[in-house]
Amino acid sequence: NVPWSVGSIKAVGMRDTVAVCSHSLASVKPPAAITVTPITAPAGFRADGSDVALFDIQIVDEDGNRCPTDEDGIDFVLDGPAQYKGGYNSGIIGTIGEKHLSTECGITRIAIRSLLVPGKVTLTASRVGITSGSASIVAIPIRLVNGLLHDD
Repeated sequence: NVPWSVGSIKAVGMRDTVAVCSHSLASVKPPAAITVTPITAPAGFRADGSDVALFDIQIVDEDGNRCPTDEDGIDFVLDGPAQYKGGYNSGIIGTIGEKHLSTECGITRIAIRSLLVPGKVTLTASRVGITSGSASIVAIPIRLVNGLLHDD
């Protein structure tokens, strides 16, 4: 029957008069920013027209903690030689490939596909009222040698 309020709470387990264990929980602050984290294959993002890179998007508070109750929308802009494939809002028809998605538990994920053109690719995620986030990767040039793809 502890009333909820912003802050932290700590439980301490005692044996006689000695603390033997403890655990703390802290509430997050309001959404303050968007983080964007790219995920590529170990060899990088290849400009072969079929490689895929993912971007993890999180809504975080001013201390960098994910906001687990956030379910508001985010707008995405892709710049550079890649095709935006988008993400998905669970249970909402027609959201695949859209450039406006909502978070679920403060997170979402976006996929992009490479083109046959190398270069810098940047995904920017924004929402009115909080700091936008972006991340860049490089589409690595490839070449054909005896009909096989090779990194330059």
